[in-house]
Amino acid sequence: MLKLLGAILVIGTSASLGLAVRQQAVCRVRILTEWIDCINLLILEIGGRGTPLHEAFLIVSRSRNRMLAPFFLELTKRISGMPEYDLRSLWRDAVARYAPEWGIRTQERELLVGIADFLGQYDGAAQTQSLQTAMLRLSGLRDTAAEDLRSRSSVYRTCGAAAGILLVLVFL
Repeated sequence: MLKLLGAILVIGTSASLGLAVRQQAVCRVRILTEWIDCINLLILEIGGRGTPLHEAFLIVSRSRNRMLAPFFLELTKRISGMPEYDLRSLWRDAVARYAPEWGIRTQERELLVGIADFLGQYDGAAQTQSLQTAMLRLSGLRDTAAEDLRSRSSVYRTCGAAAGILLVLVFL
């Protein structure tokens, strides 16, 4: 009886590990979607309304993108607290600090870090064009991540359960 209970626990734990991997993939797709929304809002504010960057960041931090709100709020506070600031290094530091929490991959992180190279460096039209390019690249990465999630979602769960069954067989 105890062996059976132990076997069920091992299989259940392994299956939950598979579900945890799937959840990481879901979060990655969600954060990339939020980044696309935020960049779109920045394009509207900077290019359309000519909003200064620190105000545009504040507007984005108050938008419905709750996973990225702390990032943009921190940028807003740090910019407001410094009369002379280096947006490039502030942006890069913030991306480096939040990237592990977001669960994004190296390619996505490098793209987000690269936004610092043009944000605040040029006029509104040039920034808008660069942001649109970044948004298109992020859209492609998000679509790839979503397809990966769709194709491997059940595989993660099944592999977790199979690993649990294999462990039970080895220990019996």
